[in-house]
This record gives sequence, C-alpha cells and structure tokens, in this order.
Amino acid sequence: MKVQDPQHSQVFGAFGSSHLANSDSLPLNANAAVPTHEHLPPGVRVIPLTTHKDARGGFTEVFRNSFIPTTAPCQWNLVYSQANVLRGVHLHITHADYLILASGSCLFFLFDCRSDSPMKFQPSTVNAKGHAPFGLYIPPGVAHGFYFYEPSLHIYGVDHYWDTADELGVRFDDPGLKFEWPCSAPHLSERDLGLPSLQDLLRTLHETSATKPPN
Repeated sequence: MKVQDPQHSQVFGAFGSSHLANSDSLPLNANAAVPTHEHLPPGVRVIPLTTHKDARGGFTEVFRNSFIPTTAPCQWNLVYSQANVLRGVHLHITHADYLILASGSCLFFLFDCRSDSPMKFQPSTVNAKGHAPFGLYIPPGVAHGFYFYEPSLHIYGVDHYWDTADELGVRFDDPGLKFEWPCSAPHLSERDLGLPSLQDLLRTLHETSATKPPN
C-alpha cells in the first residue's frame, strides 16, 4: 500500500505509526498512542479511549458530549463488514460523523474537499484495530472511505438524521484522490460503484455553495 504524495499524505496508525503498512504489520500494543491531530485535516479529531479490563472482559466508554465540537449525535448506527469490503468514498455537506472500530481492522481514508483548508485536496489515512479503540470525528467537507482487512464491526453517530441530499461521494479509484488502496478488487455496494468523479463532486459542491443564502 502506498500514497502517491508522501509529502502531504502519510498513514498515521492507531499505534503512533507513520509508515505505510498492511493490517498484519500493525503493532498489537493496545496502550500505544493514537494519531496526532496535526497530521490530519483541520477539524478531524482522534479521541483516545481507555478499555478497563478484568477477568470478565473489558469496558470502554466510547462517547461523551465533550469529545466533539458540535452537538451530540442524534442517530447511531452499527455496521458489520466482511473482509475486503470498501465503503465510500462519501462526503457530507451538513452532518459530521463520529466513529469507533469495535472489532477487526480497517483503514480510514480522508480527503479534504474544503476550499479554505490548508490540506485542501490532500489525502490522509488512519489505521485502526478493534482491540485498541479510539473515536474518530470527521467534520463536514472531509470525504472519507473505509477499507476492512478482515470481518469488522464499527459504530458511528451523526449529528443530523440521515438525508439523501447530504449523501455525496466520489469513486474510490478516482486518480484525483492521489491514493492507492491496499486492495485490487474490493467489494463495494452498487451505490459506491456508481459514484461520480472527483471533478463532478467538486462541481456539485461549488454549485451548492453558490446557492446557499448569506448568513
């Protein structure tokens, strides 16, 4: 797996790793550091979570209102993915996402589409393992896709109810994303297979911004 623009695009794993790696090479230290915020798009937050273990198992507090800068999620979803599933790349104009990988392993891909961002049109990634959970907050305007190395379970909350008008996206293999996924033939939904090009997505974002009433 590699990123085409290493100057701006690195893999920042849930274990403090900044090298490009597949799932099997990720360290297994559940107490290691989570990715640092300065390497991710502005507004993206990685929230450390602590698992309290005893002979019965473990307990992890996954959300508090103070974890995120916006209103608390009004809708929570539980998603199971098989190995080699790729979800995305999706983008929302209105709602933000808060995600936790509960089991398995995955690659979170981010692509900043905000015109005023210093990381505009730059990809970044976060590797995650379910046994070392953290919260990932993704603000509106940051496109995101998830690739699952193995059967995985993730939970995510949104701060607005699901709305088809806010479900935009771009094909995962668009060259404008400047990213090579760690797979050659991922399993995608029909919807994700039919997503438009990055150029078409950016045109839609421009048109949407132009029709918004002034504050």
